[in-house]
Amino acid sequence: MNQSPYMNCKDAANYLCCAEYTLRLSRSTGILFTKKGPKFRKLGRKVVYDHQILQEWLEQFEHVANTVCALQTKVMSLRKAINHHCLNCVYDKLASGTWLQQVFLCSVKSCALYDARPKPTRPIPESVLSCYGVSLAEPQALITSLIGADDNE
Repeated sequence: MNQSPYMNCKDAANYLCCAEYTLRLSRSTGILFTKKGPKFRKLGRKVVYDHQILQEWLEQFEHVANTVCALQTKVMSLRKAINHHCLNCVYDKLASGTWLQQVFLCSVKSCALYDARPKPTRPIPESVLSCYGVSLAEPQALITSLIGADDNE
């Protein structure tokens, strides 16, 4: 079976390591990754990209090491980046509680991400709170205010 040299927008975006929306947007702006976007064809309403043209378009990035690295890895969302940082900073597998509970109970208030740290949506068990020397009322009141009162009440 002969494989088509053309890719749809979704496959082309995956090949270029970008979001499909970003690739669609580049068709109207003409810019992708600060360069002139790759050429495409319209077949009626369908947009297709030639695999060979995409490969040639990517070759312009070989001389810029950081861009090539960026193209090879997906970029994290801001929330994922914050979660990842907090997890690596605070989480201890041997300590009591889940990573989310440990991050929420972090006491480093001087951290720039302190107010943006992830917060659990469920109450933290008293056994975990006692390990961190926190009274039961403090974090539970904050969690309740964040997620709202239960619908059952």
